[in-house]
Amino acid sequence: MEKNEERETKLNFIVILVIALFFYNGYNFINIQGSKHPLVASLFNMIISLAILIFLYLKNEIMKDQKNG
Repeated sequence: MEKNEERETKLNFIVILVIALFFYNGYNFINIQGSKHPLVASLFNMIISLAILIFLYLKNEIMKDQKNG
């Protein structure tokens, strides 16, 4: 039981961290002025953050489908 609770705590921390990184990159994206700044890098970081979040939220369903299929 303790391992499961520890795993949930780590998962919650990762989710909060990814959300914070998404908002940080979103803020950077909004404040970019001119073509000197790496616009594409901010967009890709935001997309990667969203993909990680979606994976973490759907991880249980993916695991159930693998066991059933």
